Amino acid sequence: SSNYSLLSSDSSAPYEANWSGVSLRAGGQYLLRATAFDSLGNPSYSMEIPVTACAETLGATSAAHANTGADAELSVTSGASCGWTASSTAEWITIITGASGSGNGNVIYRVTTNQGAPRSGVITIGSTSFTVQQAGADCTFSASINGGSFEARGGQGTLVVDASRSDCSWALSGVPDWI
Repeated sequence: SSNYSLLSSDSSAPYEANWSGVSLRAGGQYLLRATAFDSLGNPSYSMEIPVTACAETLGATSAAHANTGADAELSVTSGASCGWTASSTAEWITIITGASGSGNGNVIYRVTTNQGAPRSGVITIGSTSFTVQQAGADCTFSASINGGSFEARGGQGTLVVDASRSDCSWALSGVPDWI
């Protein structure tokens, strides 16, 4: 029939059909059927088998969180008969509910407190990725002077700056002209 396209063929038993690499519209409804030919070339057809091309659509592609951590929700839209699972690539992102489902649903995830530098992780739902970014802890500094007592003729001292994180940068400013 002209409404069907050939996806696969097999001429030896046991007969198998494989149509990997065929481009289907996500969420599309398709009907599959097998056609067999007898020795004279006459066709006979199987019953039609309904198939849904599954793909997940997420309510967002990414989220940014403060360093204090939080629970957040992500919506998943998929075909009613399409199953999906959610997993995280980062130990600081935990799936609380919705680790698996079918059809439409929600994934609730937790981002733990970040005491370090900004970070990024990924939640994968089916074949779709969701990026989670988290701010780093605030940079704090302390300063002290070694050899900070000088004679009238001057001298040398060292300013020691300690930062709360190795990726925190600082600059010296407000230094009088005579130093």
